[in-house]
Amino acid sequence: MNAFEKVDNFFNITFFAQIVASFVTGIIAMLFVQTGWGNNLDTIIVSALMGLVPGMAITNSFRDLMAGHLVAGISLLAQALLTAAAIGVGIFLSWRCFKTVLSIYELNERR
Repeated sequence: MNAFEKVDNFFNITFFAQIVASFVTGIIAMLFVQTGWGNNLDTIIVSALMGLVPGMAITNSFRDLMAGHLVAGISLLAQALLTAAAIGVGIFLSWRCFKTVLSIYELNERR
């Protein structure tokens, strides 16, 4: 059982679990790059989040829309867009938190 499934089982809200999973992924990736264990932050984040990307849901929603199943297609598309938004929000929050903590640390180091 991975971290996403544990958070999803604990809160039972998939949207929140996706935000937390992408947040934790972003923080870990930034720590790796900051400590020198990683070179390219973008590559680390994208490769770590590939499992959360709703590619199949987007494909199925367009297939349903083309077949004339409007309700199913729109609901799948909305779910896929919410998943993509949750991933984006989690990465943004991790980036913002990490930059804030790093700037506070650098300010304290200068004193």
